[in-house]
Amino acid sequence: MNFKEIIVREGEISEIILNRPKKLNALNASMKSELIEALKTLNENDSVKVIVVSGEGGNFSTGQDINETASFSGEDVASWVDGLERLFDAFRNVDKPMIASIEGYAAGAGFQLSLLCDMRICSSTAKLGLPEINVGLPCITGSQILHMLGVPLSKIAEMIMTGDFITGTEGKELGIVNHVVSAGHTHAVAVDIAGQLVKKSSAAQKVHKRWLRSMTEDLFRKSFKFAIEADTEVFNSGEPSKAMDSFLKE
Repeated sequence: MNFKEIIVREGEISEIILNRPKKLNALNASMKSELIEALKTLNENDSVKVIVVSGEGGNFSTGQDINETASFSGEDVASWVDGLERLFDAFRNVDKPMIASIEGYAAGAGFQLSLLCDMRICSSTAKLGLPEINVGLPCITGSQILHMLGVPLSKIAEMIMTGDFITGTEGKELGIVNHVVSAGHTHAVAVDIAGQLVKKSSAAQKVHKRWLRSMTEDLFRKSFKFAIEADTEVFNSGEPSKAMDSFLKE
């Protein structure tokens, strides 16, 4: 598979690498579309047993490319959120184990993509967070995913209200990071764990994935419905556009 914004390496252990390093792997429309296509193709390939997701250039992803959203009004929100839901569904609907290898920043929607994987291998110096508030946006889906993973509401409130980042080590303490390793070693550890998973029953893993989805489906859908209402409200206030314009001028 040849793509512009991602790199895909197929095999028993397949890899998807977010590949906009000069933009810190920010998610633009093209990358989202390519991710959806790649995940569908890998999911339908019976020879693929595990998928490892990482980012090129020392970062996982800084989330939504705000060059695409800075000029939004409330009228643009529904289609944008629908697009995010399709992307997140592409991650959730994969019937094979998925491992996120996280170096550097995993922020906003990028952090959320890593949370939609089954396991996260993270460097101790990685920066994980939901800084949407810093560009005038509420964080609905991200806070819901953290809630689904068992993060205390008080910590979720702190993260989404301050926009501050936590380290990989702090993520391990919260239970959202499976293994913390030294910087530069996440990929090797992720591939090693993937090698262990390859030996397990594919049929049983498919059932695992379906069961895990069913445990969280209602909460997951609720977050997108509310996100459309919430983001429409705040974009109509004009605050996000001002904050994004200021950010882009820095």
